Amino acid sequence: MKSLLLRLFYPLCMYQQRKCIYACIKKIWPSTIVIFITPPPVDDEARVRLLPEDDTSGLPERKNEVAGEFAKACIAVAKDCSSPVIDIWSKMQQMPDWEKSALSDGLHFAALGNKVLFEEVLQELKVLGLSNETLPADAPPVESFL
Repeated sequence: MKSLLLRLFYPLCMYQQRKCIYACIKKIWPSTIVIFITPPPVDDEARVRLLPEDDTSGLPERKNEVAGEFAKACIAVAKDCSSPVIDIWSKMQQMPDWEKSALSDGLHFAALGNKVLFEEVLQELKVLGLSNETLPADAPPVESFL
């Protein structure tokens, strides 16, 4: 089990280096708007219930507390880059019974979790003035081929 934990672990300092990825994107496509999205919350209890049979540690392979640290780091990187951020970690935990309604297995989104994130992204795009009505088309409308 220890090897699984080591493979899943992504150091926070490396996560914070996402500023470099942002800088590369902005260098190549300066007008591109980058929206940062925090990691979602984790239901620790569900992750423990789903541990493999041979894992007797009783410890989840991921923890909400750690996801929160990464969420804070994501928000800090977005702020450093003057980019918008969607704090889905905090948003989902404001929902009643989020552990069961927004997550399917304590980690991955259920239908409601997907819906919440989708609506948050649409809202942020609207704030930024981006919508189907305001964006130029990449190709002629399909109706022009009929």
